[in-house]
Amino acid sequence: MSVDLRTRVDSEQAPVEASAFFGAALPPLLDAHQAKIAPGARELVLKDFCIETEGEPFTLRFDADRVSVAPGNQGQAHARLTAEQLSDLANDQSTPVAWMSNRVLNMPEGGLADFLNWWLVLRAALDGRRIHARGDVRFDREVRRSFTP
Repeated sequence: MSVDLRTRVDSEQAPVEASAFFGAALPPLLDAHQAKIAPGARELVLKDFCIETEGEPFTLRFDADRVSVAPGNQGQAHARLTAEQLSDLANDQSTPVAWMSNRVLNMPEGGLADFLNWWLVLRAALDGRRIHARGDVRFDREVRRSFTP
């Protein structure tokens, strides 16, 4: 059994245009995978989050177990991405941590934790995978084993 659930493909990726992604591609995926997103999203601190690409802002909001996308910046947290970064994010070629490590993460409001929480939501929608939530891992018996150094 493999636990490697990555969807990344190292080949030429189609560019992602912000208005098509946030306006047309992402909303139906958020709706289709709502049951996989909501349990884990309820445990995250999800501030309204604006992703602005090339001056075009869109705000992600989690309310009543649903994620919505609206044009404009109504976010408490805000990330500015280049067109290439948005394509890399959507195509699972890069992560917010990589951008922070390379000092190219532009977040005028909020912090890395805000982006990482929303990154989990985006990956769940794009990959069709459940966000981990408390109780997802169960054992068929009580585990009490410990180890010494």
